[in-house]
Amino acid sequence: MNVLIIAATAMELTPFAFSEEREKGIVLETMVTGVGLLSSALSLGKRMQTHPPSLVIQAGIAGAFNRKLALGQAVVVASDTIGDMGVEEDGAFKTVFEMGLADPERFPFSGGRLINPYHDLINQTGLTKVHGISINEISTSPNRIHFYKDQLGGDIESMEGAALHMVCLENKIPFLQIRGISNWIGERDKSKWKIAEASEAVADVVRRLIIHLNPKA
Repeated sequence: MNVLIIAATAMELTPFAFSEEREKGIVLETMVTGVGLLSSALSLGKRMQTHPPSLVIQAGIAGAFNRKLALGQAVVVASDTIGDMGVEEDGAFKTVFEMGLADPERFPFSGGRLINPYHDLINQTGLTKVHGISINEISTSPNRIHFYKDQLGGDIESMEGAALHMVCLENKIPFLQIRGISNWIGERDKSKWKIAEASEAVADVVRRLIIHLNPKA
């Protein structure tokens, strides 16, 4: 069983140590995909063509819209979407689905979202399930934050999640997106962020998952 753990940056992979898990028949690899949707999709897509893994786990940090979550908490992303692909006019943002430029029900989308169908894997994490928004520009505008949270139903924001979902759905590869909440969306004072705690929370979950994986699955 080959498990590929990916992250946008090397920093998000530093908490991991896997030597003991290799002894139980699971081959573990890590890959830095680069920041953003394009880099992540390209890196992961190339890997799928050359050596597709049995499972992909995306580990990383994220900002949160949902104040019911806690800084430093790890969550699992049940669905994701590209939040800023569209147009802003007359003070309102419209997605490509609302503009009629893309079909929200065309695979791999369902209702305009990229839904993780691997429910057993998701439940195995024991984490709170959230809905992600993937963006190219970190959100600071109150209007855009309101749109992502209240109209698109986003709980968290990242810059790579939707790429993972799309590539793995297209290639029929099981996947998990696990994120640690490092900050509240719109908070730019990084002294108030919990990056180290969020990264370690994700690493703890991934370690536990790998220990319980069945290599014959």
